[in-house]
Amino acid sequence: MIAAVPPGNPFVADEWLGGILGRPAYRYTGPAGYRLVASVARPFLGAGVFAYAKVAVGDITTLHALGSCGFRLIDTNITLAHTGASAAAPAGEYTVRFSEPHDESGVTELARRSFRFSRFHLDPAFPQVLADTVKATWAGNFFRGQRGDLMAIATKGKDVIGFLQCLKAPDGILVIDLFAVDAVFRRQGIARAMIAHAQARTPGIARVRVGTQLANLPSINLFESQGYKVEAAEYVLHYHGKQGPG
Repeated sequence: MIAAVPPGNPFVADEWLGGILGRPAYRYTGPAGYRLVASVARPFLGAGVFAYAKVAVGDITTLHALGSCGFRLIDTNITLAHTGASAAAPAGEYTVRFSEPHDESGVTELARRSFRFSRFHLDPAFPQVLADTVKATWAGNFFRGQRGDLMAIATKGKDVIGFLQCLKAPDGILVIDLFAVDAVFRRQGIARAMIAHAQARTPGIARVRVGTQLANLPSINLFESQGYKVEAAEYVLHYHGKQGPG
């Protein structure tokens, strides 16, 4: 059970993540600046707490302040965006369509085995099985109506070989929330085909946005090759119990 956060505290409880980790989980959403961060973070953080924070690149003061409280830099998240229609991929020996309820097991198992560069996989404090569970649960939440507005999938025969989980944001933006392609079928245009399918069949979408990790060079190369441009970046930090001074 996640403890209640006192009023005005900049740590927001992440009930979903805490349930998977089996301990309290919070996101830091508080002030920037060295003294302000230290003054609100130190009294709150405890040995049994997991917390994470996202800090705009260039805000080195806040980055260092969180580091002084025991947060550790895990990755740098890159946001890319593309305006206009997504180019269709060449035809292949696969089918692209929107997901159906019976696809859940295929999607979640693909998510469980497909990620290497997520912040959970990059964090050595997380066992791989736990990091895999986070991604599988994330994808599975779509089928329970808890995460995502639409999902395109690619199939070959009865097998799910790719999925693209998306959110519809304001101003005609389609946000790619999570996607994966089976390792055997990568570099065949499947990700591009799923994006084109989702955009073409979602009215009012004129811009696609996606986030990936700086460590995930294959993903960055994929999107840049399709005309996506970097529009933002932020440091991602994790806190696992008492690690820093104070």
